[in-house]
Formats: sequence, structure tokens, C-alpha cells
Amino acid sequence: MTDECPRQDRLPNRRMKISETVEWQGQEWVLSVGFDRTGAVREAFVKGLKTGSAMDAIMDDACVLLSLLLQAGYSAADLDSHLGREGVDSFAPAASPLGLLTQVAATIERETGDGIRAVHERIGEAAE
Repeated sequence: MTDECPRQDRLPNRRMKISETVEWQGQEWVLSVGFDRTGAVREAFVKGLKTGSAMDAIMDDACVLLSLLLQAGYSAADLDSHLGREGVDSFAPAASPLGLLTQVAATIERETGDGIRAVHERIGEAAE
């Protein structure tokens, strides 16, 4: 077993990141997502939980697993569509904190992914 994720492209050492405040059951956290050169979300981090708490450990592990899936090629929208919702509406609130993170990550990617890809294309053109 290796520590390498079976992704196609290595993430750039310096990559664009967007942070957004999310709320789960009355507690605010900061979700940060990092992008690859195509504008796809490929990593997630969450801060704002009580350091050393069980929820802090759970969400750290959840973000590692979410990031590995994103880096293996799953899109945030694909993952979001497979996680539970409160009710049958696909726009209903997420039923778990991990569901909330994927829901927000998918929204951020949908709203900003094209712009991030365009920035990387301009950077590439300028380097040529």
C-alpha cells in the first residue's frame, strides 16, 4: 500500500483556495477548498472546532477522505449527490456535517471553477 492517491495530475504546490463560513447545528466553522488548474475542487479543510474534541478529529479525518476522493477524480457535485439530505429535495439541508461540506464545496466549484480555470489559462499563456 502506498501513500499516493491515484490522481492523474499532481496538485500545484501553490494553489487557489476559497474559504467560507458554514454553520452546522448552531456552530460556525470555516471551510476552505483548494482547486486544481482546471478549476475543480480537489481538497477540503475545516477549522473552528474545539481543538482536541471528538468532532475536531472526526472532521479532520472526514476532510482527508473527502480530499482523497476529490483527488482521485470524483467531483464535489458527484459526492454531494450521494450523501444524505433532510428530506427528498436535492436542495434540502445536508443531513450530516460531511454532507454540508460536500454541498458547500460543490456550490463553490460551480460558482467559481470556470473563473479559476481562466486564471490558470492566462498564467499559462503569459509564461509562453
